[in-house]
Amino acid sequence: MGKYPNYLLFAVTLWFIWKWRCESVFNANFKLPNCTGKIVLKFLEDWWKANNEMDKKVEMRNCFLAWYPPAQDWIKLIVDVSMRHDSESIAGGGVLRGHKKSWLGGFALNKGTSNMVEAVLWGILEGLKLAWKAGYRKVMVES
Repeated sequence: MGKYPNYLLFAVTLWFIWKWRCESVFNANFKLPNCTGKIVLKFLEDWWKANNEMDKKVEMRNCFLAWYPPAQDWIKLIVDVSMRHDSESIAGGGVLRGHKKSWLGGFALNKGTSNMVEAVLWGILEGLKLAWKAGYRKVMVES
């Protein structure tokens, strides 16, 4: 264990605790592995090799990202979904924001099993329903 900095071991351990906690919440069939310590150390070893022992000739460039509010009298629906590839279960959500960057509403969804295109479209549909129900008719969509 002394091969890796304590802060990294701590961070990776916390990450696995969080990962396994979320897995137990969203997957009724999840069982905590018997050899959790070995899994954490193996992950840390692989991460360490990938980040410290390989040739680091990587070109770096800055990419500035920003969120731009919609025009006045419009709102934005921002939708994001993700998929677990091992079970193909899909979850996601969306937010409605106004031209003054104000929070107007949001939603979370659990689609079950599907494909990404269907899930994104389903998220957009749910977001548009929420916007319509709240009285908004001018909606820009980002996904």
